This record gives sequence, C-alpha cells and structure tokens, in this order.
Amino acid sequence: MHVPLDSEVDAPLATQVKRVTTRSMVAVSPLRPLQDERFVWPSEESIRDEQRHHRAVAPAAAGENVLVRVDGKLWVPREARDLLQRLLVVTHCGPQGHRGSDVMVTALNDRFAISNTKVLVARFLRECLLCKHVKGGKLKRPWGPTTTATQRNECLHMDYLELGDSYGASHYVLVHKDELTHYCELGAADSATSATAAAADSATSATAAAAVLNWHKRFGLPEI
Repeated sequence: MHVPLDSEVDAPLATQVKRVTTRSMVAVSPLRPLQDERFVWPSEESIRDEQRHHRAVAPAAAGENVLVRVDGKLWVPREARDLLQRLLVVTHCGPQGHRGSDVMVTALNDRFAISNTKVLVARFLRECLLCKHVKGGKLKRPWGPTTTATQRNECLHMDYLELGDSYGASHYVLVHKDELTHYCELGAADSATSATAAAADSATSATAAAAVLNWHKRFGLPEI
C-alpha cells in the first residue's frame, strides 16, 4: 500500500531515509568449482584491487598502482575472502586432482604472502564435498574380533543396493556374497514376497530373513 507524504509535515521523515547498497555473492558449485561457468579466475588486476581496498592493513608501503609484495611474494589481504576462496579452489582442484593440505599450503606460500595459511586450507578442505565422498576419514578399529573364513559357506555377507529409477516396482536388490569363494547372488524378484525375496520395494529385515532361508535351502546354513 502506498501512503503519500505530506510536503510540510512528513518532509523531515523523508530526509531520514538512507540508501542501502547490498552486494550479492555468486554461488559457485562446491563439488566441481573449476567447471562452473560462474567461476572467475584470480588475476593480477583483482589482487591489485583488493590490495588497494585494504591498503590500511598492508604490511609494506607501496604506491597507488604498485603491487604490494612481502619477501618477493604477492600480499593477499586476509579480509579479501572472495579472492582467497578462488585461490584455494585453483590450488586444490585441477588436473592434479583434489590435493591435500601440505601440498596446498606449500603451493600458496611459494607464491603469496597470506597469514595463517594452514588454518585457511584446513577449513577449506573440511567443506570440500568431493573429498568427503572419495577420501573419507580415518578408519576406526573394529569393536569386536574379526573372523576370516577358511571354508565355503562359513561366512555370508549381505547388503542392500539401491536400483535408482527403473521401469519396475523394485527399488532395492539384496546381494549375497560368500567370503571365501566370493560367490555372489543377485535376486531378480519384483517384491519381498516372491521366491528369492532379494529385490523389493523397501530394504527390510523380513526381506533379508527370507533371502537367508532361500540360501539355506540350496547351500546350507552359514555359520556367520
């Protein structure tokens, strides 16, 4: 609803309205940022602009259009978050794959003067989605004793696999694998109530129990 301002009464109110300027940040793909068409490569001009903007905290004096260097390395202000993010992306991704912390810190310190490089790299690696998926974390020791099969049908492994989008009604398949011989079985049933009970609409314990019974009919009951 629009309320008109009175020229005499509301004039002071109109003069108190301030103009606010907002800056939007382009969201770059966190999975493969170098392949994102919105990604902007860092350049010498962008570094000069950031240095000029943060000249008050520069570690060394320099002219207006002269790049600030520390021990021969380009100084990158810690406050220039967008520029630092692009430098981290270029250092981490690329033909070498997703490189680790030590390699990234060495590459950045060889070319740029950045404070607390290790902290920046560690925070960046924690947010890399592809590294979490591929590299994972440290493998913990098992809580209980581990066993190794020495004869057939001694230890049976099983797990559900998701089929994804398909033409049928089944969404999962139950896989059986003998530990010693690596013999595998994949069910071809359409539901948990069919004969093999290996493919079903949902991954349930009832489906797994029916599949183990079907395995027992043909090979005997596994010890584990």
